[in-house]
Amino acid sequence: NEAVFEDACLQKFVVYPRSSKQLLWSTFGSFLILWDLVTIPLGIFDLPDFIHFLSIIARVSFFYWLIDMPLHFLFGIEIGGAAELRPSKLARRYFQSWFLIDLLVITMDASIILVEIFGNFSENGSTTLSPFHTARFLRALRLLRLLRLLRVAKLQQEMMVLANRFLTTHTFMLMKAVAGVCMLLLINHIIACSWYGIGTWDFEGRSWLARVQISQNDFAESYAASMHWALTQFTPSTNNIAPDNAIERFFALGVVVFAIGIFSSFITQITATMSSLRMARSEQNQKRAKLLQFFSERGLSVGLFGKVQQALQQEGHFEVRLKEPDVMLIQKIPERLKMQLHEEMFMNSLLSLNIWPSRKDIGGFLATICHHAMQEHSAVPGQDVFLPGTDCHDVYVIESGSMGYVTVAGDLIGEFTAVQGGLCLPCLWCEWTHRGRLAATMGICYYARLRCDQFCTIVQKFGGPLFQFLQIFGIFLVSEIEAMDQTGVEVTDVNLDEELLKGFGRRAERFARMQQPGMSGKHTIAFQQTQSKVSSSFPLNHSPKVEKIDEVLLREAPEQPEAPAAPAAKVVADDEVLSLHMDQM
Repeated sequence: NEAVFEDACLQKFVVYPRSSKQLLWSTFGSFLILWDLVTIPLGIFDLPDFIHFLSIIARVSFFYWLIDMPLHFLFGIEIGGAAELRPSKLARRYFQSWFLIDLLVITMDASIILVEIFGNFSENGSTTLSPFHTARFLRALRLLRLLRLLRVAKLQQEMMVLANRFLTTHTFMLMKAVAGVCMLLLINHIIACSWYGIGTWDFEGRSWLARVQISQNDFAESYAASMHWALTQFTPSTNNIAPDNAIERFFALGVVVFAIGIFSSFITQITATMSSLRMARSEQNQKRAKLLQFFSERGLSVGLFGKVQQALQQEGHFEVRLKEPDVMLIQKIPERLKMQLHEEMFMNSLLSLNIWPSRKDIGGFLATICHHAMQEHSAVPGQDVFLPGTDCHDVYVIESGSMGYVTVAGDLIGEFTAVQGGLCLPCLWCEWTHRGRLAATMGICYYARLRCDQFCTIVQKFGGPLFQFLQIFGIFLVSEIEAMDQTGVEVTDVNLDEELLKGFGRRAERFARMQQPGMSGKHTIAFQQTQSKVSSSFPLNHSPKVEKIDEVLLREAPEQPEAPAAPAAKVVADDEVLSLHMDQM
């Protein structure tokens, strides 16, 4: 993503919008908001032990939100597809939005905590503070806690942070419908608790609690009766509870008017969400409808229809995923959003190749590769992805589905070997010819292709240590493949073992570090001369034949006036040689 920085003392402490730290903090904040939403209204009921527990959690919540206020200066946000990371802009945005509300609620929380502490002193024998421990004052104090529900408006912001990290678009649409139902229940929960609280007020001995004779009942029955009454105001249902004085009747009228708007809005939102989901799968639904029509017109059995439908589902014929070129609106979005789109689409596939250094500053390079060098493709059962003997110009990464691979010596009709992950990795460093055939075997298969020409162009533009690392990694990889060919081991298009590739990466990083400024002078000169030989002998994707690694990387360097020539090393794959060079540093 594009990020905006500034030269400020706090800049180094600002974290990205989707960082793990911000994610954990938002998760805990969402939990506290939901906790307040459920438990604070229950404070109206006479539950001494529960109220004491609420007071303990309230102090934890107070310190969380107190720390949360300055953290708004350090938590980056996304604006228009770009990451806003400037502390001054973050602070200004916070002061213009949530600062006053947070300050009000924090001040109220601090006052309540102090009053509760003074109330405990009063309970221990102090007479001057006894008014703080009266039943009427404590009930008013509980109602004051309802101001903390102002933070419910923050819940959507916190939930969006979690949704952006964990949910797909389809799952998010389903969760919107579920969230709508949960929010309706929470609204009824608050109304039910308020309805019970009004019923506890004595207006000339008349109240709905006294009328239905449950004023002395336990919490469970009282809450169930209140919740039943609240739900019937939103739906066409009946109950035996009715207002019994003017205050209760005015409250009931307000709830009915409120319910008309809320319930109709809820129904509209659910209908729109479900319609969007149905439209997204309209093509699949049409296929199912035609299949059903075929069986119905011929009077075929239901059992056979079920078997055919189950077989088609297993083969994936009902699941057709739209490709990016098929969506015209995507072609009109800004380039920075396209880059973010491709990063989310391809980053996992790219990282699965296991050819990258362990450095954490290559995110921009990987995002550029995703944007410019990767494409998505699909294959139906039986369709060939590539055939043996053809030139290879792409690395393939299988994302989903079942694909089979068979070598030239194998049976091209059957006997496929199931493959997952990446194929044809050496073509990034040398000319490569497909050694076998890859085809989809069951269901629709989706895979990504990394174009070698674009990859090499981007790597050369970035240059620097990353270019050197990939050069050395490629020498290790292709030399291993040449050694396998020479010893008679069958070489296929399937990538080498994951642990072997990771080992190449670790060793390539150690060689690349030999060019860092911390090296002694003579070793720097010797390694730079060796690296120049590597560059001339092994440019990315331009080596028809790779020299043996010991003849390239550790070839004896020319004599230097300040040091004797380095002894020749036989095989770079021998870790003792690498350790010797590291020890001499």
